[in-house]
Amino acid sequence: MIARSCSPVPISPSTAPSAPRERAQIEEDLGAALTAGGAGLFLEYQPVVDAASGRMVEVEALVRWDRAGQGRCQPDSFIPAAEASDLIIRLDRWVLDAALDQLRVLDEAGLGEIRMAVNISGRHLLSGTLVEHVTQALAAGGCDPGRLSLELTETVLLTDLPSVGVDVQRLRELGVRVSIDDFGTGYTSLAHLQHLTVDELKIDRSFVWQLPDAGDGSLVRLVTEVGHQLGISIVAEGVETEEQLSALRDLGCDALQGFFIARPLAGENIAAWHRSRAGTMQGSLASPRPSAT
Repeated sequence: MIARSCSPVPISPSTAPSAPRERAQIEEDLGAALTAGGAGLFLEYQPVVDAASGRMVEVEALVRWDRAGQGRCQPDSFIPAAEASDLIIRLDRWVLDAALDQLRVLDEAGLGEIRMAVNISGRHLLSGTLVEHVTQALAAGGCDPGRLSLELTETVLLTDLPSVGVDVQRLRELGVRVSIDDFGTGYTSLAHLQHLTVDELKIDRSFVWQLPDAGDGSLVRLVTEVGHQLGISIVAEGVETEEQLSALRDLGCDALQGFFIARPLAGENIAAWHRSRAGTMQGSLASPRPSAT
């Protein structure tokens, strides 16, 4: 995705803490932060816009951590550490609660139509507790389930398809939207889509980088056409240039996300960003740039 969020990140030499001791310390510090109610943790939100109109339809919650005594801790260091244990479930729950709190703030600002997207770890989905936790969070927040979108990676969805499929269906029966994140980076074939009852596919940025290259464009068009035939909305992430944006519109994507449109925003800046684009014409989806003064 964009700057790392709370979606699952495999532990590898390039992303894992450099030594077991360091990882253990990160786990200890992050656990202490969560025990303290999320001390040092905060969310930023990246807008997702309708491809045709440029209207903001959703924001994706991205977790950040100002680690005590360390300053800003990169998500690629603390999320893999959390993923190694059930600590990631606690982090998921904190993010979910904080994101739904922000959703209420958006309501008060007159943005009651905007959805909130939250990344869910594979460990949480496979734990069998996700539906219960989501139900509790929605009840506590008094939020409309239809305005919550849970992003799951395709690899996790296929780990235990029968079991996972039951929980995904239960989430959708609650009214929650379910999205496959980073589509195209795992092992899902287009044939699998008919067995994955989801609402949305987020095409991975690796398919967007080379646009308008004809080869990548053909793949995006194929995914878009199959998705639409199954009633699935298509979101392209990692949009960084006007050429990519134009190509993705032409290829039929429903929504767009990326730095060309907006970088992650502090919660208090979402409404202002939305208002600044109220008069944006369909041909220009880039974030308004401040005037030189």
